[in-house]
Amino acid sequence: MRIQRVIAVLVLGVLVLGVCQLLLRPAPPQPAPVAPAPASPAVRDPHVLGTAMRLRIQGQFRQAEELLQQEYNTTFDPACGRMLLAIREDSGDPDALVKESRAFLQREPSDRFGQWMLARGLLFAAATHPEDRDVTTWLDQATGLVQKLESARYEPPDSRGGLAVLRTQIAFMRRQWAEADRLAQKSLKVGTTEGESAELVAMRCDLAIRAGRLGDAEALLDRALAMMESWKQPVYYMLRTHQEDALIVREVYFGQPFTKQDLDALDAYHRRLRETGVVDPLSKTDDYKRMHKSMRTWLDLRERGDAAGQLSMIETALANEESSPDTVRCFYSEAIVRPFKRAYFHVAAGDLCKALGRKDDARAHYEKALKSHPDDRIIQLRMKQLEVATAP
Repeated sequence: MRIQRVIAVLVLGVLVLGVCQLLLRPAPPQPAPVAPAPASPAVRDPHVLGTAMRLRIQGQFRQAEELLQQEYNTTFDPACGRMLLAIREDSGDPDALVKESRAFLQREPSDRFGQWMLARGLLFAAATHPEDRDVTTWLDQATGLVQKLESARYEPPDSRGGLAVLRTQIAFMRRQWAEADRLAQKSLKVGTTEGESAELVAMRCDLAIRAGRLGDAEALLDRALAMMESWKQPVYYMLRTHQEDALIVREVYFGQPFTKQDLDALDAYHRRLRETGVVDPLSKTDDYKRMHKSMRTWLDLRERGDAAGQLSMIETALANEESSPDTVRCFYSEAIVRPFKRAYFHVAAGDLCKALGRKDDARAHYEKALKSHPDDRIIQLRMKQLEVATAP
């Protein structure tokens, strides 16, 4: 009986111990609450890209950007993001292009088009801010992106030679003139967009002027302008400004002063372009009217033999230009002749100072022209001729 009681007590103790352990055992970890799945992006409006493209062709960049930005913020559709980056480039803000390309790549890190646009943005920034301390870094980063895209055998939209174009731009901005010309010819042979093809030819015109090959330069300028006029979707602003600047370059570098007939033809050309319905992004600033008024005033002063009046006009224009730094541009930002706008102003001013007997002022203008357009043999020749003329 005593044994049975002992056994009963032991059994009861075991049971009590088991219950206590069960009660005191830590609760098993509960699964972490599952966050609700993010709402699926809204489906992109199928008409957005087409509408944005039409606005882009018309030069209405701000409206196109607003439309795409609203759609991208709603849907995060990569196609909208890609077109938005392209229009950011069109609107001429390199800092925004770089910033938004980086943001796009954070969401789409393997997107080749995003990498392509970031490379272009970095080159755009380097061309626009040539004195920035980060220019070398931007060029190095762009080079790295090009190498990555080449390794991936990426082919930019409508531009088989697009990566060669980027290498051309990098060589140009590193002032590797011979390499830039070689790569430009390679890019044209492989094939690129009609816009970049014209700009490559224009860049070769720039390089020919630097090399003192004026015959080649004039032929290349004619070819570039003809290519632009043949575009299926002409860009009003580029056509108009390049036609204007081409007349000035012909006068300053090629010894072909523009005439009243040239300006009348330019006015008629302007009207034809506006009749197409394409919007001029600069129309609100009356840039066209100011430019043509200045060109007609210049023509009148030249025909009256008023060299002092011409020089005063140029010095006023240069005073306005001094607010922007000297730059070695490639594409972007008026590619055809404005890469050396300040240079040809200083060349013209130097020639006028020489004619007026102001040799020291002529030398100062030529030196500034050479700073704006390094290695320009035409300017170097004029400086040598000036030294010969002033030698005792």
